[in-house]
Amino acid sequence: MYSPDEINYFSLIGKRYPQESVINSKERIFMSLFSFNQNYLIIKVLDSQSIQNITDVSLSIYREGCAMVLGTHWRTKLNSSNFTSLIPVNPKLVDFPIFPSSDEVATFEAHFVDAITGVLLKVINFTPQSNDFTASFVGEYNSLSEEPYETPHFARSFEKFNALSLSAMGESIILSSPCSIIKKDSEKDEPQFFNLNKEVKYDLSLEEAEEEAFLLHAEDA
Repeated sequence: MYSPDEINYFSLIGKRYPQESVINSKERIFMSLFSFNQNYLIIKVLDSQSIQNITDVSLSIYREGCAMVLGTHWRTKLNSSNFTSLIPVNPKLVDFPIFPSSDEVATFEAHFVDAITGVLLKVINFTPQSNDFTASFVGEYNSLSEEPYETPHFARSFEKFNALSLSAMGESIILSSPCSIIKKDSEKDEPQFFNLNKEVKYDLSLEEAEEEAFLLHAEDA
């Protein structure tokens, strides 16, 4: 069994995404937050050109009712193709969250997958620049986890929030931060795996390596 932290997704760019459940699902957004050393976002897209032109990313934390939402805002070389992905964050879906320590900054990795072909188009690894963002994100997450809500209530709150215009969503922002992109381009001869503490055969099928590695929750985009 391999965790996502051990798989170098930059080596898979241009190949079919190894997790068939993601490709076959009708959902457009998947995520794994506070389950591994990094936070993973999988976004299925139709416009591959915009993905290749991404230059900047920023993050926002929203609260609407009992729903917490992570907004990822992507800027491209052509401002007309900027876009935002809204990711519902439901603490009740993670039994044993792994939080960054007080002096650590949360790291995010976004995987953009072609919604038609299932090919991994782009991987972007990034961290928030604000010193307060990680602590605020963890604090809001813990606060929501202690509230006595049920998942159907969360879904209704998110549906209400998702119907708002972007300007109206601004009233629900708790904190926003620009991000520093650590890596967004693959290098020649990228290894498929790294930081393994076990012997591994490098011709191992990535479907076998990753299919059960993610504990993902899918929501409609």
